[in-house]
Amino acid sequence: DQYQPVLSSVKGRIQFILTEGVLKQFTPFQRIGNLLYTKMKLDEVYFSSIEGALEVRNNQAVVQDVVVKSDKVD
Repeated sequence: DQYQPVLSSVKGRIQFILTEGVLKQFTPFQRIGNLLYTKMKLDEVYFSSIEGALEVRNNQAVVQDVVVKSDKVD
C-alpha cells in the first residue's frame, strides 16, 4: 500500500524569507509597472529580501503579508 495524503485535510502556515534574488517576468510586478511607472519596466526585479507567509487550507495555498525589499519597489 502506498501512502496517499488527504489534501483537503492539509492545513498550515509557513513563514519564509528569500534573500538575494531576482524575479523575472513576474506578472504582478509587470502589471504594477504598466499601471504606475510609464518609464520603469518591472520585468526584472532584483531583491535583497522577500519576507512573507504562505497559508495552506481547503486545497488552496494563499500568500500573505509579503514585503519585497528592492531598489525598484521599496
